[in-house]
Amino acid sequence: MMQELCSVTLNVVICMLSRFLRTFSLTKSSKLQGIAMKHSNVSAYLSLSQLKYRLNTCLFLSVFIFSNNLQPDLYATTADSTTSVDVIYQPLVEIMERTGEFVKCYLRNDSLTNWGENINFSPKYVFVPKTKEGICNVVKWASSEEQNLKIRVSGYRHTWNPVYPDNGQILISLLGISYVDSNASSSAVDDETGAGKELKEIAYVPGSTESNKIFCKVGGAVTNDELRAFCDATQDPFYNSYWTIPYNVILVENTLSGTVSSICHGSGHTNKTLSDLVEEIEFVNANGELQIINKAAQPELMSAAAGSFGLLGIITSITLKLDKMSYALTDPQLVSLAKAVPPPIGARLEQMPKKLQQDLKISDQETLDSIISQNNEQFFAHCQNYYAEWFWFILTDKCWINSWDLDDPKNDTKNRHHWVYGGGEIYSKLQTWIQIGMNSFVELFNRKGFKMPDPPYQETFVRTSNDIITGFLSTTHRTLPLSEALHFQHGIRHIRVRDIEIEIPISLKEDGQPDWNICQKAWWDAICMIYGHLEETGALPVNLTLEMRIMGGSDITMAAQYGNQYTCSIEVLSNMLVPHEEWKVLAEKIIGCWISYKDFEDNPLPIRTHWAKEWYGLQFNGVDGETFVRNSYSEAIPKFRQQLGDIAAAGGYTLDDMQTRFSNSLWDNIFFHPVE
Repeated sequence: MMQELCSVTLNVVICMLSRFLRTFSLTKSSKLQGIAMKHSNVSAYLSLSQLKYRLNTCLFLSVFIFSNNLQPDLYATTADSTTSVDVIYQPLVEIMERTGEFVKCYLRNDSLTNWGENINFSPKYVFVPKTKEGICNVVKWASSEEQNLKIRVSGYRHTWNPVYPDNGQILISLLGISYVDSNASSSAVDDETGAGKELKEIAYVPGSTESNKIFCKVGGAVTNDELRAFCDATQDPFYNSYWTIPYNVILVENTLSGTVSSICHGSGHTNKTLSDLVEEIEFVNANGELQIINKAAQPELMSAAAGSFGLLGIITSITLKLDKMSYALTDPQLVSLAKAVPPPIGARLEQMPKKLQQDLKISDQETLDSIISQNNEQFFAHCQNYYAEWFWFILTDKCWINSWDLDDPKNDTKNRHHWVYGGGEIYSKLQTWIQIGMNSFVELFNRKGFKMPDPPYQETFVRTSNDIITGFLSTTHRTLPLSEALHFQHGIRHIRVRDIEIEIPISLKEDGQPDWNICQKAWWDAICMIYGHLEETGALPVNLTLEMRIMGGSDITMAAQYGNQYTCSIEVLSNMLVPHEEWKVLAEKIIGCWISYKDFEDNPLPIRTHWAKEWYGLQFNGVDGETFVRNSYSEAIPKFRQQLGDIAAAGGYTLDDMQTRFSNSLWDNIFFHPVE
């Protein structure tokens, strides 16, 4: 009883303290102002008010951490039952690198987990090769009659589905053993076990026939951040120009090869998936040999190879098509929730949960109709920006709009000069540190033994924590290199979350224009269900973010956006304090609503899940995730298998060889299971 009383008391104190700190002003602000005046170029990128707010938030974080360290078992549900991990470095004489040293091999007796911490797997061997020849030799060794082991590759394991090796098989990591052990947490550091130079290569290469495009070859271990830094600093040897990937995921720490394999995407109604940018793939195939697929020579095979979930083998390099460096006119805004993404035309106020009506401060239907009519055109305009994304942190009163276009190319020289000599590099470093501060706050939710406060304090806790997170969001206009603007949240890998994402086709109206109304409907259906669940239960199992991006379609066979002209990518996220079973209840309810949408002719829309986000183990209106995915791709899967078979034939092996060496139980069930 005393422990429960302490828990309630601490929850109330933390929530009240955070509210107080939101209005607390730093003393000695004049000194900060003086520093900012001395470094006016930097202050153009980071406003003083934002710095003050973020420092104030650090005070809250200190109290939060201190309080929980005083009472370490306050939220504990079970005793810490961690077991010792036995990781043995075992040189296997049969497996050599090109350099003549042994391929690093680790024997394990423990279970590894993914980034989302909902999947566990136990590989027998973890290999960390440094060279292409080392990878080839690992595959040949695994293919021997004596071993006959399957191989899967992973880097940060930034996924929520069992795409890893089955128990007792082989895991290959190109990032180093530290990343294998850390579960991609902040404790991971580069070490001597990571990939060698040839797997970290980044170079502009000839081949493009378009004057405003260039090909860039990146090694299989190259991360987004390494490509970003390369693009910011390196001119090509052909035109002496700077270049950039035209769209990308937000995350910077993941490998490009992993991102491409999972058919990940960025934002923008004219932009496709990252896999659509691939011009060439080099990989180690089932024979343990290097094989190349080239889009110009084998376009039909590339549509499968560029999004093949690791079934090809181990990617050693990919060649991407880049654009000339451009500059984003970023202008992020915090806007009233109902104005940022207006409810769809015809929305009825009485059908919204009462708490939502109160938070919106809308008391009658006339006011709601007026808000919709006055803000629809602005929302439609944002949908057609080069980049279009919306974030709502659950229960806050505002939505963060990150929507922007590119500057006129005639200003590129001026913008480049301002970035290089006007504090751009300092800004980039500051953004990283600011993001670490935000991440440190959310990372508190990942501490073992913590759990969400019980209702009714849960609502206050979520409102308070999301208010703090919202305060970290920039609302300052900046002109940034596209390579920087795409990765506006550095270090986001530290924030482990639960996450589902659905890709909804945006139909065309009779006049040929996209029907953005479906985006508004999906957005507000989710909001209403979150508030409705809160009113019914007092709980918020979806408690972090509702996020929406507008993008184009894709030419990749297994892309969720395949066949679409425009796509609404929408997702909900929760912190890790929520037990997975509680998260599933509301997540499945939201999914069930989204996948029920129909087109103008009352036909079901071909709605699919994002491959890299959570779907395994979930129910889709009574259908298990694997069956839903198979049925969603009932036409694409046979074509995909045929393409993989053609790739295998080109390399002198069979589709069965590919499956035997590089598949796992999940992909066997999805791609090699009879389509129902």
